[in-house]
Amino acid sequence: MVNILIKIEKQEIRMGKIFRVFLLLIFVSRICLYSENTGSYYSELGVLSQPWDTTQKAYVDFTYLIKVSGAEGFLDESSIRLYEVEGEKEIEVPFNFIKENDFDIKDNASGKIIFKVKGEKDPEKANKKFRLYFDTTKEIKKAVAKVDESLKEANLVPNIGFEEEERAGIPARTPYFYSASMQAAFSEGRILLDKQVFYKGEKSVKLIGKEGTDIPIVITPFPGYKKDGFPYVFRVVPGWRYRFGYWTKGSNCAKSKYETTTGNAPIFSSQIYWYDKEGNYISRNTSDLTCKIESYPYSWDWVYKEQIVQAPEKAYYGMFHVQFFCYEGSMWVDEPIIDLAQEVSFTNCYKK
Repeated sequence: MVNILIKIEKQEIRMGKIFRVFLLLIFVSRICLYSENTGSYYSELGVLSQPWDTTQKAYVDFTYLIKVSGAEGFLDESSIRLYEVEGEKEIEVPFNFIKENDFDIKDNASGKIIFKVKGEKDPEKANKKFRLYFDTTKEIKKAVAKVDESLKEANLVPNIGFEEEERAGIPARTPYFYSASMQAAFSEGRILLDKQVFYKGEKSVKLIGKEGTDIPIVITPFPGYKKDGFPYVFRVVPGWRYRFGYWTKGSNCAKSKYETTTGNAPIFSSQIYWYDKEGNYISRNTSDLTCKIESYPYSWDWVYKEQIVQAPEKAYYGMFHVQFFCYEGSMWVDEPIIDLAQEVSFTNCYKK
């Protein structure tokens, strides 16, 4: 009887070892399958992150990359993968591939890669690297790419459309209270999140005029503005061109703070301030909407305004804000956008 029990126990031990080896083989095979999910070719791109999450874009011409790599065949669309590279680690990133209007799989497999970039508060770690993998039709097809079709355009603003609230009436990551005048405007209800009037989404920012004072909405923080112990600043690449845009609407605007003797009345202005690496002011770009005084009260329906400007050679930071100059009437701002106004591309190609 004892011998029988010993034999059974030894058999159970052997079966346990076999089962553990079986599980290990499954685990290893899963690792191998995951590592093989990337294509045979890849291209790399450096990206400047912001302290908040952003959506960025890069142009890619797969036909060109296939040619310079010496590969045969043409793009296998299902093989496209995008990864953020952190040291030896690769983290898969959702993206959307928006094809060019004249896209052709054989002769012009090109378009824009729209992808998410996680926020990085530490400026020393702001430069990120992304790796784009792909295969040709001569290679084994991989699993379906991790595509996010909701990614339609790049935008670097901290709070797209002012849709996120930090607390009641205050947009998240938007420095409402950088001055005493703005604090007073908020407490008086002259700067507020409007959930009834908006261009898109469910909210806009409304600015209401008052005698003797103008009022701004700051879209990106400036050097010196801190949140949770970290500086929140909009980072730029010196010498690069950027697009700053927004949608605006106005009602019964009158009595501009800056009326001129020639009868002109600036209603509002968008302003981009530039700062050096130490946060010192360099210069600014300004674009105004002006009407004639005889046009009072001045109103307009939703209209898109933008500036395309080049960052100064010594600029590392920028601040984007829109300022309402009228003592009477109201103005709404919605869907601000900041984007690169120059092409950034995946141009190198390597075989894995």
